[in-house]
Amino acid sequence: MATSAIAAIRRKCISRSASRRTDSGSAARPRSISSTTTRCAIYTTPQTNKNTLSQYDLNATFTPAPNWKILTDVHYRAFDQAHVDGNTTDLNSCGQPTLCDGNGKFDLSARYFPGAANLGVIDRTWTRSRTVGGTVQIENTDKIYSMPNKFTFGVNYEHGWTNFSPTRKSAF
Repeated sequence: MATSAIAAIRRKCISRSASRRTDSGSAARPRSISSTTTRCAIYTTPQTNKNTLSQYDLNATFTPAPNWKILTDVHYRAFDQAHVDGNTTDLNSCGQPTLCDGNGKFDLSARYFPGAANLGVIDRTWTRSRTVGGTVQIENTDKIYSMPNKFTFGVNYEHGWTNFSPTRKSAF
C-alpha cells in the first residue's frame, strides 16, 4: 500500500525564497532643531535598518485512487530585523559631573561630560519572528446519482512566535 501511494505522487515541489535589505540614512528632522545655533544637539544618525526574510515551502499532491487527491504543504518562515537609531534624551548637565532629567533630578553619573548640550543615545532593537505550519487537503470527485460532485476537506496548523529586544546606550 505504501509503495503504491508513493508511486502515485503527481507533483512535488520544494521552494525557497529569501530577501535581505539594509537601509542607512537620516530621517527628516524638525525645523526647530535644525535652526538652533548649537548643531551638536542634533542626533539623527546613525540610522540603519537590516531586514532579512527567508521562506521555505514543501508541497506535494498524492493520488491514491482515480477520484481521490491529497494535497499537502509544510512551510517555515523567518524574519529578522535589526534597527539602530540615534536620538536625543532629556538628560543634560546639572553643573557638576552629574546628569539630570528635565525635572532637575539626578539620573545618571558621568565623569567626562563635555558641556551643557542635550545628550544623545543610540537605540538598538532586534526583532526575530518565526512561523511554521502545514496543510492537508483531501478532495473527492465521485459522481452522486450521475451528477458531478466535488467534496473537499482540509486541516491547517500555524504556529508563530516573535522575540523583541531593545538596548539603549549613551552617545557621549
